[in-house]
Amino acid sequence: MLNPPSRQPTRIEFGLPEHSVISKEYRKAIISIPNEYIQEGLKEIVNKEKLFQHAMTNWIAYKRWENERNPIRKELERKFGYDTKSAMHLARLCKMAKEILIEKKVHVFRPDREELKAIRNGAWSFDQLLEFAENIDAELDVLYEKSDLRSKPDLKGISRLYKEICEEHFEIHGMLD
Repeated sequence: MLNPPSRQPTRIEFGLPEHSVISKEYRKAIISIPNEYIQEGLKEIVNKEKLFQHAMTNWIAYKRWENERNPIRKELERKFGYDTKSAMHLARLCKMAKEILIEKKVHVFRPDREELKAIRNGAWSFDQLLEFAENIDAELDVLYEKSDLRSKPDLKGISRLYKEICEEHFEIHGMLD
């Protein structure tokens, strides 16, 4: 979104003829062949083809995204200059991380839901969002250092819990050993 393509790329921009002269399968093979066994400049053409294909893939993805997106969200982005819904999720996730580090709890039903809705509706400027993110990122670093929460998951404990849940749900106690 910060740097969307303004127009569809053309082969001419990449120094390529109107139609590809090397099939996709051959392009992959040419890249793997040592230079002394192929015609001079062939790898350069293949690399230009790859760059063009990458640009086309980005263009197609951007146009699909542009055509299929939510019109209300699109209008909010146009009005405020950034994706306010993503901003809301950023604020929510940062706050949840802080709560987890301090309280060791996950609050799914948000006590700050009205503030989050306001952010989604454009209450914060992009600069306010950046300032919030930078400040809470620094705060999270300090909280993480002080936290006694594990830095890695207890995979054996998770596996045991998963097994217990499956055995209870499917009523197959002792059969998953």
